[in-house]
Amino acid sequence: MAGDTFTTETYSSALFNNRNVGTAKPVSVTGLSISGGDAGNYTLASTSASTTANISARTLTISAMGVNKVYDGNANATVNGVA
Repeated sequence: MAGDTFTTETYSSALFNNRNVGTAKPVSVTGLSISGGDAGNYTLASTSASTTANISARTLTISAMGVNKVYDGNANATVNGVA
């Protein structure tokens, strides 16, 4: 109805079909609900929906610093890394 106020932004989860990078990946949304002063004037046809979204690769930068040791005849070394 004109002038009614309600919110449709409530949902319990939105999940990609897998974690791999890609475009237009399926997303399942569940637990949809409406709320607000005039929500009682409406019936939500479904509590789930589907859409698509993109997962982009993120650049990973890794730094490592060698840890000093006493020479023991082998080439093994210990490093501290930060991602």
